[in-house]
Amino acid sequence: MHGSTDDPLIQQVVSSDGRGGDLLTRAEHQFTGFKKEHGKKYPTEEEEDYRFDVFMSNLHKARRNQIVDPTATYGVTKFSDLTPSEFHSQYLNSNQHIHLPNSLTKLAPILSTDD
Repeated sequence: MHGSTDDPLIQQVVSSDGRGGDLLTRAEHQFTGFKKEHGKKYPTEEEEDYRFDVFMSNLHKARRNQIVDPTATYGVTKFSDLTPSEFHSQYLNSNQHIHLPNSLTKLAPILSTDD
């Protein structure tokens, strides 16, 4: 692996024994900690299983990204149980209208270019 970090959470995301080893066990432990830290509760066991799968996928992406760019920091965030499309629709929704004060919506006067 390129680069290193002293942050144990990042080490958990990017470490591997080369065989897959106990990655699933570590991911389950991280998911439990993630739910506790961010107050995540899921209404059904099926939803929790789905969110764990999404969490695992995001851990794999973070690991790949960390290897590709060791100067950046990738890891678990409060969004780690969301798919990219869920994150986009919930946090990057471009359909939301921004309300500007009237003073900012008036057109600027056209100035003459004659000197």
